[in-house]
Parts: sequence; structure tokens; C-alpha cells
Amino acid sequence: MLKWTALSAVLLVGSALAEDIDLNDDYAQVFTTPSKNILCGGDSFKKPDGALYRNDLYCFVYENKAIPKSCETYGNGLDFVLNKSGKTQMQCAGFASLPENTNETKTLTYGESLKGDGWSCKSETSGLTCKNDEGHGFFVNRSRYQEF
Repeated sequence: MLKWTALSAVLLVGSALAEDIDLNDDYAQVFTTPSKNILCGGDSFKKPDGALYRNDLYCFVYENKAIPKSCETYGNGLDFVLNKSGKTQMQCAGFASLPENTNETKTLTYGESLKGDGWSCKSETSGLTCKNDEGHGFFVNRSRYQEF
């Protein structure tokens, strides 16, 4: 399993939250880019009562040189959350990784795409592009990010 300790803050609230995140426990599809700078989880597992833990695509970006000034106190990372409908939600993030078993995490090679329940992502040498079925999404790499 891949465990990640995250220090995250929602930009609108501006508060920090420390938590352990184990994407392989929560998501059916966990993947990283070849550079290992971006880690994503999508298609939530169901709880025993049949409810979803969450219904989204969640991506951590460890380093991005274009982070907003308001994020600088949290580190160099960003979070992107993309639901089946609606626009991307971007948050500040700072990370320290604690890998346990990287065999469960797929590397999305350059030129490869992955489709989930209401979302899709494509890895390219220029960065990662993810979008939902409504066409909303984001592009991100080490130098910049764009929400659309």
C-alpha cells in the first residue's frame, strides 16, 4: 500500500490539516506519472453499507513552480479534486511520502490515457491532463497548472 502524509489547506478557508492518506485503500484506480511528481486516485471503493467513500478523482502534485502566493507557507504542492460534474477544486498542499508497496500504483506512461467513472486522464511529456464528462478539468506539470 502507498501511504502519504499530507499537510493540506483549502484556499478559501486557509486552514491546515494533517492527515494520513492511503489512496490504495480508498480508490480502485491509483496511478502516478512517470516523473512521480503527480499521484492520483479515482473510482472510490464502496463502504460495507454500499455508500461510496467519495466520488471523485483526487491528484497530488508534489512540486509546482506556479503555486499561488497564498500556498507558499504549505509547501510546493497542490491538490486537484475533480468530480463527475462541475469544475476542478484546487487546494494548497505540502507532502512527505511514506511508500509501503508501490506495486499497487500504476505508472501512466507518456501517451497513455486512463478512463474512470466520469473522468479521464492523459499523461504526456508536457504534463497530465484530466477532465470530467462535462469537459471541466485541469492540466498540470512542474512549471504550471491550468483549470478549465
